[in-house]
Amino acid sequence: MIPASFDYVRAASLRDALTVLAAGDGTKVIAGGHSLLPMMKFRLAQPGRLVDVGDIEELRGVSENRRGARIGATTTYSDILASDLLRERFPLIGECTENIGDRQVRNRGTIGGSLAHADPNSDMPAVMLVLNATFNLRSKRGRRSVAAREFFQGPFVTALAADELLIDITLPPM
Repeated sequence: MIPASFDYVRAASLRDALTVLAAGDGTKVIAGGHSLLPMMKFRLAQPGRLVDVGDIEELRGVSENRRGARIGATTTYSDILASDLLRERFPLIGECTENIGDRQVRNRGTIGGSLAHADPNSDMPAVMLVLNATFNLRSKRGRRSVAAREFFQGPFVTALAADELLIDITLPPM
């Protein structure tokens, strides 16, 4: 199928993305698109506008965080698989990621997109629950952190407000 028409905005910065989301007009966030685009093709999602956050550098990457880890929301599955830190401290993430889609999906799909959509067919939400992850969210109103057990509220339903953006995932030390 072909998705319904929509406007497209490429955010040059986090501030740009948050400004677009603050409009409150049903804008959806896209980075890799492997979670949202299939829903749009089947018209299960029909946003009037997409804001692309894929080029915002501060949303990408894996780094150490208090003996745990921080994973930026637009970090691709390929980058997750290439992370020595995650492989050493959180091998469950790598085991799960190896089985996600094919090479194209792993090269473009992002962990944040998968988590923000809370697709019940995805394995990564269960992994985040097991690892006691925290999701760091931001909007023009401010910042907040939500534990994975509170973030996922049902199939395709999360605690993410319409004007919020998932910035990163924090994993506590094992």
